[in-house]
Amino acid sequence: MTLSKFPPVASIAQKQVALSHSTMTVAQAAKLMVEKNLSSVIVEKDCQRYIFSIEALLAHLARDGDRNALLSDISLPVLPCIQQNQHVLAAMECLEAFGRRYLGITDGDALKGILTYTDLLSAITPTVLVEKKKVGELISRSELISFSSDWILEDILCHFNDLEDCVVVVEGDVAVGIITTKDVFRIIAGGKNICMPLTHYMSSPVTTIRTTATILEALTQLKTQNIKRSVVVNESARLVGLITQSELVRYVYGTWISLTKYHGGELRELIDMLDLERGDKRGIFTAGEFVGLDDKQGFQRKLNNELDRIGRYRSAPFSCALFSISICKQNQCVTQSQPYYETLNNIAAQLPNWVRKSDGVAHWNDDSFAALLPHTDVAGARVFATRVKACIERLVSDTGIDLMVNIAIRQISTKDQLDEYLVDIDDGMSSAVAAQC
Repeated sequence: MTLSKFPPVASIAQKQVALSHSTMTVAQAAKLMVEKNLSSVIVEKDCQRYIFSIEALLAHLARDGDRNALLSDISLPVLPCIQQNQHVLAAMECLEAFGRRYLGITDGDALKGILTYTDLLSAITPTVLVEKKKVGELISRSELISFSSDWILEDILCHFNDLEDCVVVVEGDVAVGIITTKDVFRIIAGGKNICMPLTHYMSSPVTTIRTTATILEALTQLKTQNIKRSVVVNESARLVGLITQSELVRYVYGTWISLTKYHGGELRELIDMLDLERGDKRGIFTAGEFVGLDDKQGFQRKLNNELDRIGRYRSAPFSCALFSISICKQNQCVTQSQPYYETLNNIAAQLPNWVRKSDGVAHWNDDSFAALLPHTDVAGARVFATRVKACIERLVSDTGIDLMVNIAIRQISTKDQLDEYLVDIDDGMSSAVAAQC
């Protein structure tokens, strides 16, 4: 195997790019995206490139933003760029490092195209997949959002923050319709009424995939139907969860990298570069490394979305719970050992099964996991935390490991309370665990 197996980004990037001035309005930018059938426009200002995407548009409107606002008045993310002769693994590293969905492809200083997860998906070679891996093993339950058909579209706009986001319309536990971010964009860009029940907008029937399907079958479904997520059902056709395009891409490229390590000399330079950039992960976990869990950045977005929901609907507060895991041996905390990492992996794999579908779970930091509990007061959060702690202890009960679980819980209804909690858990949890061991 040689580097030719990894195509250059120029060969898979979208060549059509829509450029706009910062004096363009939100409505004009949306019209431009519709006309060119694109999901973003590039804004050039002060020798810098910014990106205005469908996600940014919907987030702006969900905050009751003015459609006639100038792009220069909106906080837009910088477009990270990579040279067109770089290969797709370098592009994947760049997307992950910046936490973005869009990557500019340049030739010198000239912008030549845009790369997204959809483009990376098209470059995946199916022969490198572990074809026996099942969809059910990768489901991220925390990503599933469902509503009954009598909900009003205007009331759920806050759930469309990412191009992969969708709302599944259910009757009982059966999916009867789906509304995606692109659907909402087309509705709003077309000036249509958004105050009707979800049945007025949803696509039906829903294309689904079974939990027993392989990763290859899921990839094929996404590619052939040009969709960004698969709705996963069990053998009884009951709704189980979602598996998104980016989750599949991360898994496949992770598998690809692992496989190449067995091919020796030709790729040694590439592997050394990746290991150096990742900080040699043999003994260190970074937040968001576990498949099926949010990373820290994604989790904080969900926290902010919950605050927006409370402000908009004056609804009940939510709670957060942070679980910090340590292994104790002879009154000392043991880290960077094989049992330690195996234990964290086992907890990460089971954590989505211990929460409600409406809850959010994330790998927070090294040995810590976080849970977001909507519509839950501190008393309910304590009950939840006690139950999860018992589940963790049962999970390792047969391993002979002496485990300590330290828990920090907080009920939150304001931005100040959230900021204070985040500072407290980042500053205090490690020392608290060490002291109790």
